[in-house]
Amino acid sequence: DFDILHPEIQYLTDIGYCLNQDAMYKWSVVMRTVKDLQKQQKIPLDGLESVDIGGGSAPLQYFMAERGHVTNIDINFMSSWFDTDSQGIYVRGISQRLTHTLDRITKAEGELLSELGKIAQDSVDVVYDSCSFIHMWGRYPSP
Repeated sequence: DFDILHPEIQYLTDIGYCLNQDAMYKWSVVMRTVKDLQKQQKIPLDGLESVDIGGGSAPLQYFMAERGHVTNIDINFMSSWFDTDSQGIYVRGISQRLTHTLDRITKAEGELLSELGKIAQDSVDVVYDSCSFIHMWGRYPSP
C-alpha cells in the first residue's frame, strides 16, 4: 500500500528516482522490510553487510550503503532500463545525495553463483533481490 510506504516513496523521490509505480513499489517494500528488521534488532543498525542480487543501477544500493556495505552483483552494469551517468546513477537522480555512498558499494559483475562464492561465509546480514529472479526464471534447473 502506497500510504504505508510513504516514507520510502519520499526517499526515492528526494533522491530523484521517481520512476514507474512498479519499480518504486518494489524498492519501497525492500526498504521498509530492512527498516522493520533493524527496528526489531534482527539485523544491525550500522555496519550492515548486504548483498543486492541483480541491483544494477537501482537505488536500493544507495539506501543500503547508508547503513553499511553493499555487494551489488549483476551480469551487466552498463545495461539499464533507465539512462545512467558514468557512475551508474540515474541521469535524473540527484547525484550529490548519492555519491557519498559510492565507497561503500562493491560492484561485482558476473554470474550470481560464482560471485556469491567469493563472499566470506557468515559475513552477510541480509540478501535481497527486487527483480533479477524474474529475468532468470527457467534458466537454472529445478532442485
